[in-house]
Amino acid sequence: RVLRRIVMIFSYGIPFLILGFLALLQFKSIFLKLILLIFLYPLITMYLFCIEVPLGGSIDYIGRTVYESFSKEAFSYAIIGYFTFVAVIWSLRKKYFSFNRIEFSETLRAFISIVLVIVSILAYPKAFGIGSERWNLIAGPWLVISIALNAILIVSFQKFKSVASVLQILLAVLLLVGGERVNSLVVFLMFFMLYGSQGLERVKEKKVGVAFVLAATIIVILGVGAHYWRNGDELNAILLYKNIISSATVGDVTHVYFTSFSYLNDYGIDLRPVLNEIGSMFYIPKIGGTGNQVAYNFTEILRNHAHNAGGGLFYSEGVLVFGKIGVLIYACVYGAIVRFLFNNKHSIVTLTSIIFFILQFRIQWYGIMYVYMPIWFGIVALKFFEIIKNRENTIELIE
Repeated sequence: RVLRRIVMIFSYGIPFLILGFLALLQFKSIFLKLILLIFLYPLITMYLFCIEVPLGGSIDYIGRTVYESFSKEAFSYAIIGYFTFVAVIWSLRKKYFSFNRIEFSETLRAFISIVLVIVSILAYPKAFGIGSERWNLIAGPWLVISIALNAILIVSFQKFKSVASVLQILLAVLLLVGGERVNSLVVFLMFFMLYGSQGLERVKEKKVGVAFVLAATIIVILGVGAHYWRNGDELNAILLYKNIISSATVGDVTHVYFTSFSYLNDYGIDLRPVLNEIGSMFYIPKIGGTGNQVAYNFTEILRNHAHNAGGGLFYSEGVLVFGKIGVLIYACVYGAIVRFLFNNKHSIVTLTSIIFFILQFRIQWYGIMYVYMPIWFGIVALKFFEIIKNRENTIELIE
């Protein structure tokens, strides 16, 4: 029996996961490597579930009875989806991400960073030790605003030794330690990637070195630990190892994906998520967005079939809308979006790219609908700050 298990481990899944990781290594851009890693990571959890490794959480306690018979098929489609995504962006493998820096004065950037600190406190009160609520000290779109302001500061990045950069880095670290790892982790990593472009008009990501690997390792440990520290628990070496191999968050979002196959088998295709995407894009209340008030969101649809903690791999929605082939369709569309954003250098597209990269964990593990509002607000905020910049320039000319 032990021998059969060993044969199963090396014959089913492992070669594809290794090939997936080798494909990731062919890309020079750390941005693209990060996107691919986030895409690949849940496949490890799927594989462990398929070979009956105890994972705990909803994927074990609920999933074993709901969708275990569909898990191997779902895993297979996810693997094909990953390689489909790789194929679509393959032409980018030798390129580095770069963009033309937006010229803002350090005074204006300092002002934006101070606003960012205030907004972040309102968005993540528990991370700063203010109250027991995790989000929104005061009702408002503070999370959306904080993401947009982070992106604007990165697009206008000039040097590390500035009030704006110092405040933004410290804020990202505080949020990581405070348990808010999803968005702040990518913001923090971006500074290492852009380190070599200080003072340059064209910003280009830095080649990965030992310093980056060490920083990334520390950030991963902080990110894993933050999940426990936020709940007042302790982190030890065994928990750290288990969470790096298959974190609780990845287990939860994989649970939602597996559930989509069970739902499809019982009820067939469901087009409500299409309305949710349209409603999210144009901010239509009760149709767009997420949460238990939105019956059109794929997470909520699947929660009624099998309870989940929220989120879900983005292509879970594709399964509901298009059937099993939806995994491949969503992978193709996602790859086309990445390729477009990576190649286009217009200022608004650059801002959209940065927001898109900041939200990679959120988009891939919770759904594409999370990106629309930060992009809309980011464009409006960028235009507003450009007006302030033009007025600054006019005053300087008059003087």
